[in-house]
Amino acid sequence: MGKEKSWTVEKADGSVVVGVDGPSRSRTALGWAAMEAADRHVELVILHAMGVPYVSEPFHGPVRASSIPEATGESDGLLTTYAHLADLIRPGLAVRTETSETKPSEALIAASQRAMLVVVGSPRPGELRSPLREAVSLSVCAYATCPVVVVPSEVSLERGGHLVVGVDGSPESDVALRFALEEAALRGSRLTALYVLPSSEEAGVVTLDPAGTQVLLRHAERQVHRMLDEARTEDTERVMVRVLALTKRSHPADALLDAARAADMIVVGSRGMGGFRGLLLGSVSQRLLRRSHIPVVVAHGSSM
Repeated sequence: MGKEKSWTVEKADGSVVVGVDGPSRSRTALGWAAMEAADRHVELVILHAMGVPYVSEPFHGPVRASSIPEATGESDGLLTTYAHLADLIRPGLAVRTETSETKPSEALIAASQRAMLVVVGSPRPGELRSPLREAVSLSVCAYATCPVVVVPSEVSLERGGHLVVGVDGSPESDVALRFALEEAALRGSRLTALYVLPSSEEAGVVTLDPAGTQVLLRHAERQVHRMLDEARTEDTERVMVRVLALTKRSHPADALLDAARAADMIVVGSRGMGGFRGLLLGSVSQRLLRRSHIPVVVAHGSSM
């Protein structure tokens, strides 16, 4: 039996927070967040950030301008609409609305300090992309202190019962694995744990015969199984997990996308899978966020 202690850090209210930014653009993210909150039996917090700008005052420096009544009224109306929609999606769900005068990224990063999950929306690949919305999702995924889910617009809320997590032995991927196990247990889903080995050139091997490649793949599979043994808890010990190790032929994110063609979600750590260690958000996570047609979870937390 694995550890009984949860990997997640203690949070002030343990809610699911979803950021909304328009009368219709955040519907899918809201629906996804409402289902997650219901699964976890926690409150759903619907957050709208107005982004009231700073102005310069003589002798005082920059101060935030006062929000105008019209903007406040629009925000209240937006939140009322989304609260009603959340109740239609999950009747009886505890819902709270919040308005922030700060920028969306700042408000959501601050909310992550007391939430168990933050949900943001994004366009589907191929849609007209908003640089502002993309910057918000990337910033929140980089700086949040809890897992962040980026939900493409118009994604189906139907669940197919399959999740994919990327692992590579790093502490960040250990956090991702623990979150993926927890999520699979909540949903009653099966899980694929994918380990993408570096290419022979990256590993410093000039030539690698097929037999040598198989040795490395088996070693990677054993490492993932050890990670699973350490990560499982009483709540996740029955989750069915398929361990898959592949040699890298392209970017690791592409291998994850291929493995997740029929999946409901991809889970990765904030770094790892070949990402640069100096980056708060690794190259794999960034590539997935820009290319995935399904929700992507960037896991933050502790692998206690």
